Amino acid sequence: VLLGDHMQLPAPIEGSHPARSGDSCLEYLLRGEHCVPSDLGIFLRFSYRMHPELCDLVSEMSYQSNLKPHPSAQSRKLILPTARAQVKEVELPTQNQEVELPTQ
Repeated sequence: VLLGDHMQLPAPIEGSHPARSGDSCLEYLLRGEHCVPSDLGIFLRFSYRMHPELCDLVSEMSYQSNLKPHPSAQSRKLILPTARAQVKEVELPTQNQEVELPTQ
């Protein structure tokens, strides 16, 4: 029995793996499908945690619009502090330049 969501962010790994040897078991069995095909298992199509507006976006982008919000999720709210972060747009030169990012 495999349980999980292969569309969640994978664990960060620094190594490289040949072919598909770095895939999770679920990713390997689903062969690139975004939703679990009925011949391979059961796709749980209701989200109890995400507000419908967020669920609709995630469903469209990641689950071929098969994920639906449960009616109980309608009452979910995100309360943000009233202070807004200040955003400053900065133009960075990127043409023909390589950038090396530090690893964690």
